[in-house]
This record gives sequence, C-alpha cells and structure tokens, in this order.
Amino acid sequence: MTEEEAFVAKYPYRELVGALMYLATCTRPDIAQAVGEVAKFCERYNKSHWVAAKRILKYLKTTQDMGIVFNGAIKGEPIGYADANWAGDLDTRRSTTGYVFFLNGSAISWKSKRQPTVATSSTEAEYTSLYSATQEAVRLRLLLKDMGYEDQGATLIYQDNQGCIALAKNPVYHARTKHIAIKFHFLRDKIERAVIRLDYKPTDEMIADGMTNALTRDKHRQFVEGLGMRA
Repeated sequence: MTEEEAFVAKYPYRELVGALMYLATCTRPDIAQAVGEVAKFCERYNKSHWVAAKRILKYLKTTQDMGIVFNGAIKGEPIGYADANWAGDLDTRRSTTGYVFFLNGSAISWKSKRQPTVATSSTEAEYTSLYSATQEAVRLRLLLKDMGYEDQGATLIYQDNQGCIALAKNPVYHARTKHIAIKFHFLRDKIERAVIRLDYKPTDEMIADGMTNALTRDKHRQFVEGLGMRA
C-alpha cells in the first residue's frame, strides 16, 4: 500500500463528504454552505480538511433532533431569498450562489453552490444567483400546480442588492449586460409575465446569507430558526 493509499484508507474523506452532501441536500439546509466548502477539496485533501469535515459531523450529532417543521396555520405561496458571495473562493475567485424557498413558513428548497464562471462585479454575482433562483421558482410553480395550487400569483423573490434588482426590472438592454444576455432576457421574461416579482431585503434580514457565508454562532442560530428548523 502506497503512502497515499494508506492516507485515504485512514481518512475516508470523500465518503464522509458524500454523506454530508446527502444530508445537506435532503433535510439539513443549515449545513449546506459548510459542506460546499469541504467538498471543494475532495481531490486534494489533507488532515486539516478531514478535521473540518468532522466538525460538521460533530455539529450534526449535537443537533440530530433538529428538523424542518411546517406550520399548518401559515398559508400562502412560496417565497424565495437569493444571495451571492462575490469572489468568495480565494483560489478561483468564483462566487457562491445561495437561495432558499419557503412554503408555510419553512424551507422547501435550497441551494449553496459555486458559480461556474468568475463574476466581474457583485451585481453580476447576485444576478447569476437570482437567475438560478428564478429557474427554481419556475420548477416549484409547476410542482405546486400539479398538486392543485391553481391560483398562484407572481412568486416573490427577495434580493439584498439594489443594483441587481434595478438591472432585472430595467426593460432596456444595456451593453454592460451583454456577457449575461441569456440570464438578462430570461429574468425579464419571467418578470413581464408575472411569474416572479422582486423586492429588496436588507442584508441583515437576508436568510439566504447563510447559504453563501460562514456565520457567527449567534447569526447561525438565527439562520437555523429562520429556516423553520426546530428540535
């Protein structure tokens, strides 16, 4: 057995990250951002990465009774929050997309994922995140329609970047949006057809911030509560 094979056998990092990704995707949105960070090193990990992944596992052990609770008394249509961490990856300078959708007061869909290309501004990063959130809103609307939700108004998506909102609502196509032309026209189409509507939410009230940034203990607690998770 080579030294590398011995290390992999002793620290089954990929297997652990795979298990964490399953939980983050299905039932634990509160670990999505952290799992995304450790997943970046599956091809070149060391012991420090193993320790970081084990910290997530330890957190899960101490919160194993935590789950998403839906309040039947709260009625309404899905509401989304979209955010981005511009150039947050120090190795590649790629940004992170994060969104969360809620129904009856609790999270039903979420994502924390690095963007495929490098955004040249915070507005572009936020716009890319909003584009992904809008795609998910379209899918959720179709699912809800199949479930009998016929009278759906425009799905509300909150953003904390005023420039991004202004760009999406502006009917004039600018040269500065040429490199994101498809995203621009897709969003414009969904806004004009009343599929989605946008509104501003201050950063300190942006729930999707926990999908793009590591949070302090107190802010993480607020994030978990905001997701509708209870023990």
